[in-house]
Amino acid sequence: MKSEQSQNNCLRVNFFNLLKFSLVSGVVTYLLIIPAIAADEEIIKVTISPAVQEQILKASPEERKELEEAINHGNMFIPQHLDGTAYDVPEDGDKQVYKKWLQKTRPLINKDMKDWYTDSTVQSNSILTMEINGQKAYLVALCHQVELVSINVADENFDVGWKAPNMDFKGDRFVLKYRAKIAGMWVAPDYFDDFLPDKNDDFEEVLISLDKDNKVSQVFPQYDASAWISKRVINILNRDIKHPVVLPGQTKAGVYARNVRSKKLIQKVYAEEAKVCKSTQDYSNQSIN
Repeated sequence: MKSEQSQNNCLRVNFFNLLKFSLVSGVVTYLLIIPAIAADEEIIKVTISPAVQEQILKASPEERKELEEAINHGNMFIPQHLDGTAYDVPEDGDKQVYKKWLQKTRPLINKDMKDWYTDSTVQSNSILTMEINGQKAYLVALCHQVELVSINVADENFDVGWKAPNMDFKGDRFVLKYRAKIAGMWVAPDYFDDFLPDKNDDFEEVLISLDKDNKVSQVFPQYDASAWISKRVINILNRDIKHPVVLPGQTKAGVYARNVRSKKLIQKVYAEEAKVCKSTQDYSNQSIN
């Protein structure tokens, strides 16, 4: 008979190993300043705050054109940041994954893949920790609505509002700040122990800087934890349930136990998302035309 510790180990899931073996291929729709109509599997809705709307309306025609172009570029990139696809790099020279990244992400950024971020390097761009009930978050689940809350001309003295190492906007043109509501988080670094809902009405903020060609230059999240829309996490779990991967040290019984646990976890995430994200579900795309 297996020991209790051994049984518990069967349930432990290294999420990033699952991600490695099962990259998400869901399509994401971008709702830009000029509304786009689509019926894809996932929709990340990008809205513009009243303050930014007012800033654009007060700008001169030339300044307004520059702001609109920068916002459009930022709004095309932010969904890829939130669903993690901007950092899906190919394993072992996977040409198909690389081709997808070249088509989807490369046109929006000013770096080749070898110089671009990974999930871990983006995470390391912040030193603030996200906590719920005194427990540190390792993976944050976000609502699928994101709001542009500010756009500023980049300069050396730009006040971010939080601590971030190695922040330097020399050579950049604009800095855009987005925010998305936090639905909950996982506190275990190596496996999904439980999903903790965020009852504090917290938001994850992220800065995106653009160069003179409106290409994404730098990305600075507010917290030192991976933060994705909850649907990305659910998709990865669902794919593992349908096509189970036996991770190192796991038996078939352990995989089965993991999948049973994952199904329950998915239902909990859906339920908490419905409650926490309810206040943002009425967001409508705002035109600046």
